[in-house]
Amino acid sequence: MDPKEFLAVARHLKASGGEAGSRTSAGRAYYAAFHYAGEHLERATAGSSNPFKWTREHKGHTELQARWALHFQREGTEIKNFLYNAHQLRKQADYDLHLPFGATDLEDCRSWVAQA
Repeated sequence: MDPKEFLAVARHLKASGGEAGSRTSAGRAYYAAFHYAGEHLERATAGSSNPFKWTREHKGHTELQARWALHFQREGTEIKNFLYNAHQLRKQADYDLHLPFGATDLEDCRSWVAQA
């Protein structure tokens, strides 16, 4: 499956309206970026002395962020920060149901994914 398909689902959920759709949309948008970043990092490091393998055992959020920073220094740190912030927003959407999750939160998530 292409991670971009999660973006199509995210757009559909957002269009459906309501807070539940917005929260779920944020999660799908984050996972589109997460999987894309993992696949891209694996391809980009394939010939290096320290290749990244995007397997079930290596799909941790923190590890992916750290490996981006390790392999690509400044640009990698920007991607690391992007993934970290998007992950925090996704967790807010999924776990902090007592806090409002509005259009601004969803737009933040979308803008981060558009950068990926």
